[in-house]
Amino acid sequence: MKKVTTLSLVVALALLISACNFPFADTESAMATSVAATVDAMEEEASHAVVPTLAPLPTQAPPEPVAPTQEPDRYRDNDYCDKYSESQWPEECGPYYDHQPYNKNQCLYATFLSETIKDNTEFTTGESFTKTWTLRNDGYCDWNEDYHLIFKSGTQMAGPDDYVFGIEIDPGEEITISLDLTAPASAGTYTGYWQLETDEDVKFGTALSVKIKVE
Repeated sequence: MKKVTTLSLVVALALLISACNFPFADTESAMATSVAATVDAMEEEASHAVVPTLAPLPTQAPPEPVAPTQEPDRYRDNDYCDKYSESQWPEECGPYYDHQPYNKNQCLYATFLSETIKDNTEFTTGESFTKTWTLRNDGYCDWNEDYHLIFKSGTQMAGPDDYVFGIEIDPGEEITISLDLTAPASAGTYTGYWQLETDEDVKFGTALSVKIKVE
């Protein structure tokens, strides 16, 4: 009787241990299967994922080089200076009356070449001097002997009202004009302007200026 009881206890204990072990094995197997399925699903999703394409950034054009600013020639750079009215006239253009629009294809066209007595030359009161300009006829019309230079504005400095050429200047030829002038009797800065005219009193070319300082 004692042996049967002992055997029964052993069998019962074995059954109990087996009953406890079987669920754990099934759970671990189920978990492994679930993890494997999840990994497979993630890999499948990743293989079909669309990688977004980034739009390229706009390309900026390099800045254009800035040309250096050049000081205009008061006798030649009319394209710059003639944009301004007399009240807005830039100082770097020289006297306002020194400018007049020109075109090398026109009949009357005078080119300034040189001068004596530069601007702001100093003289004593009452001192005499001679101002000379050299010009070239760059138009396609002759300047006849009755063409002349007239006083236009400013201080006349005892100069003539009218200087007649007295010779004919063909296109391409040069003429030198000299005026005998006298410095004013009072100290200061003085400017006078003379203008070219035809024999029919048609003005052309740039006004010619005399600017002096009297001490």
